[in-house]
Amino acid sequence: MTREGRAAYQGRDAGVSDQGPSPRQQATSGDTDAALIERACRGEAEAFGTLVARYEVPLFNFMVRFCGNRDLARDLCQEAFLKAFRGLPGFRVGSPFKPWLYRVAINAAHSHRRRASRRETGVEDMTELEQQDTAGSAQPPPAADAQLVLNQDGVAVQHALAELPDALREAVVLKFVEDFTYEEMADVLGARVPALKMRVHRGLQRLRELLASGQGGGG
Repeated sequence: MTREGRAAYQGRDAGVSDQGPSPRQQATSGDTDAALIERACRGEAEAFGTLVARYEVPLFNFMVRFCGNRDLARDLCQEAFLKAFRGLPGFRVGSPFKPWLYRVAINAAHSHRRRASRRETGVEDMTELEQQDTAGSAQPPPAADAQLVLNQDGVAVQHALAELPDALREAVVLKFVEDFTYEEMADVLGARVPALKMRVHRGLQRLRELLASGQGGGG
């Protein structure tokens, strides 16, 4: 890890730190993201450490659901925070920080898969789904319906999520676990809102099928 990365990250272990924020971070914990980013851009690494303390647990939990591996999720979170710190000079002032951070993390996950020469999934299927969506073929499911699916046995749901193509999995988790709006999801994933509604619809549909058939049970 670089010296700047160590300063920004405060030696934290993303998502598993059992020590609270430092006294200085506690003093600035009430600051807005925008204020902390402005200070971090002026070279105050402690300000970015406060952002890390604010988002490391939710980001880690998201990445566990996204990649299905806690160790990999931890590494990807650390990589995402370091990339975010280095990318602060290019951050668009006035934009929300959380969607931008999640986009950095998702890109890091996709890059990891490419580096590992894993088969990319969902790309061709999503092109077809987006074409269907432009014709208005699906409406996003009510949140209550989604929770009926996601509140089932946690292990089974996690295994079922792992069976989804990346594009469907990330849409379902961002919408119903992270509670992102479709507009925020569009910022994170670089996709149009109608296409994202289709991904959520198809993702939940596929989850129901997997859970009903027992294929989400991991065995």
